[in-house]
Amino acid sequence: MDCLKNSKLLLWFLFSLLSISAVAQEKTVSGKVTDPEGKPLQGVTVKVKNTATVVVTNANGEYSIKVPSSESVISFSHVSFLFYERKVGQESNIDIKLAAAEKNMEEVVVVGYGTQKQRNITGSVATVNPDKLKDLPTPSIVEALRGQVPGVNVTGGSNRPGVMASVSIRQQFNWGKDGGGTIPLIVIDDVVQIDPATNLPTLDQFNRLDISEVESITVLRDASAAIYGTRASQGAIVIKTKRGKLGAPRISYSGKFETNDAISHGKVMDAKEYGIFYNRLQRGLGRTTTSNPANFFSDAELASMDSLNYDWLGNDWKRTGAMQHSITVSGGSDKATYFAGGSFFKQGANMGTQDYNRWTFRTGTDVTVMNGVKISATVAANKMEQEKSFTKISFQDGYAIGGEQNDYNVLLHMPRYIPWQYMINGVNRYISPVLGPEKLGSVSGNNSLSNWNYYELLNNGSFTTNKNFSYTGNFSLQYDVPFIKGLSFKGSYNITNNSSNTEQVMMPLTLMQATNANTANNHLFTSNTTWAQTINKNNSRVSYDNTTNGLEQINFFANYDHTFGDHTIGAVFSGERSKVTSEERYQIWDSPVPGIYNGTSVSTLGTLNPQNTITFRSEGGTMSYLGRVNYSFKNRYLATFLFRSDASSKYGPPSVGITRKPESRLL
Repeated sequence: MDCLKNSKLLLWFLFSLLSISAVAQEKTVSGKVTDPEGKPLQGVTVKVKNTATVVVTNANGEYSIKVPSSESVISFSHVSFLFYERKVGQESNIDIKLAAAEKNMEEVVVVGYGTQKQRNITGSVATVNPDKLKDLPTPSIVEALRGQVPGVNVTGGSNRPGVMASVSIRQQFNWGKDGGGTIPLIVIDDVVQIDPATNLPTLDQFNRLDISEVESITVLRDASAAIYGTRASQGAIVIKTKRGKLGAPRISYSGKFETNDAISHGKVMDAKEYGIFYNRLQRGLGRTTTSNPANFFSDAELASMDSLNYDWLGNDWKRTGAMQHSITVSGGSDKATYFAGGSFFKQGANMGTQDYNRWTFRTGTDVTVMNGVKISATVAANKMEQEKSFTKISFQDGYAIGGEQNDYNVLLHMPRYIPWQYMINGVNRYISPVLGPEKLGSVSGNNSLSNWNYYELLNNGSFTTNKNFSYTGNFSLQYDVPFIKGLSFKGSYNITNNSSNTEQVMMPLTLMQATNANTANNHLFTSNTTWAQTINKNNSRVSYDNTTNGLEQINFFANYDHTFGDHTIGAVFSGERSKVTSEERYQIWDSPVPGIYNGTSVSTLGTLNPQNTITFRSEGGTMSYLGRVNYSFKNRYLATFLFRSDASSKYGPPSVGITRKPESRLL
């Protein structure tokens, strides 16, 4: 017996040592980053390698970052300085002096409708090396740009599966009387990315690109984006996708596996602490247990709260993961080169049944059919599926503001004495949360916490699914004029089609309300609680939103680039014609039948809402003429002249929206 007891003590001692060691390994590293002259560097990205922990140095070049252990490696990166990384070791203060990056002035940089040598660029242009982004644990390229380029601001991102980040460049502004966007113009392989429904720049195709498909990313700031006209008033980001390279077939595979979890959640009061706090609050408001007994938790209730711990967030929160796979193959000969690649990305959720899946495919070839004549073709496609929770109930009268995709704070701050589910007559039933000891609230409605129960929404068939499929075809023919050195002509045609289907289901909520929970000594849920069942049908509905968008762009280019002694002239002239089409079919069915609706049967959909059931079609286009001339004398004196003229159908007859009653059956 003594031997067994000693063994247990030894195990406990060893476990304690391991726990202390694990805690002791985590530490904070701070320091200062300077340039070769010892001046502090602001905006240096400091990252713990193979983690998502990132900080940026302040105006004094100082940083402070938490590292898991002394074996951790921290990296320092800045667009104007060489990348540097080092192992933490036992040091807690690490000062770094970064070496200036010596730019290759002969490097060719992608700019608007062409390329230029680094030494000849006169505008504000920054490039991003895609190889530096491929290992970052982000679901999209947009989010990977965070902290990579001065003046590029990335907001939002993957706090939920499929929620993409947004990007802006420097200070945003617009003069539109109806407002305007702050998103920069995205250009992928010379194709301007415009939302056909709004005619504004869109990040959709950029967000769906996989990093394995990208050859270069260039950020055009201020006047350097002017060649794209007013649509680039917020700057432009130019992306070139990969092409085939001369040589034997080369196959490349990349795989990433991630785990996502919270280090900790916000500290909140336990059940008894909340009861004591609420009683003190009532006394501070001038109320007493004699005049307002229902406003107070009794001593007996406070004692019982010691054993209550209904953790709404902890009950649903779980560790999740993400994975990304990509495979590419490229090669070719003097006559033809090819590239093909595909990728798959999957992201799970820490809460609920939310999920996000993305597939991409891209293939292209460049064929020299005769001397000076080259044909290029690219075909790409991507598919996206997203599932998430859905509710039309929004409220501000609870313990936090709640609504669609805004449930985390509500679950975190829900008082721990309120259960989400309770055994009533031998059956577990979902509860209408009370608004306080003396306030029950109404179960029916769509603007109160008492109308809502997170777990009932997860289990009653309420959800949103988004499915999207798009394809792109890009074809071009280039002719290099043999008798005029440096002159070439190119014609290109692009077609992009995008279809999306969104289904939203909000089923009625069946909730039990504790009808006497607002009376003295009955604030807790016990055998003395009296119950009433209510079915909340407010805003219960099923909606279908089917959208098809199309974009066509035709370009004709004349390019000239030649050097005469000390003089270098480069020029590009182009005519550009684009056409956009958009069609949307939207249906709403009110009061679907709970427990029976399966997504196909009209008899379970409820009643068609004709006021919000529409078909909308629009069509538009532009005709543009543009050009740029670059002049360099001895690679020392530089000048750039550019122009653009746009004609738009937005100044023609307006598009028409049509409201009509659909057929009595779903197709």
